[in-house]
Amino acid sequence: CDNGCLCCQRCFISCDNGCLCCQCCFISCDNGCLCCQRCFISCDNGCLCCQCCFISCDNGCLCCQCCFISCDNGCLCCQCCFISCDNGCLCCQCCFISCDNGCLCCQCCFISCDNGCLCCQCCFISCDNG
Repeated sequence: CDNGCLCCQRCFISCDNGCLCCQCCFISCDNGCLCCQRCFISCDNGCLCCQCCFISCDNGCLCCQCCFISCDNGCLCCQCCFISCDNGCLCCQCCFISCDNGCLCCQCCFISCDNGCLCCQCCFISCDNG
């Protein structure tokens, strides 16, 4: 992304194209986008994402109806949404690896994480470490 973030220059909640993210990828997807051009909440296939995945999903989606770690269909998500969380985070009731506050992110970055987490110690939009 132009600003060096993993989420581009727009927030996850409201984007011009209605997506929770923007037009760049977190890692690498066929269309160059981690989430494609559809929103995280309502997708044609009922998934929380679109036509690419974080790691490896049988249905090619970013997530499914399972936890981030152990998913029956090999997806990388959980049984809750990114929008409404009791703690006000952009995640759900489970974390990628292990988060004390139950947030979607942990204490490291998405790319290189000492503790094996997929995210960082701050919000998705403005992070002290970029």
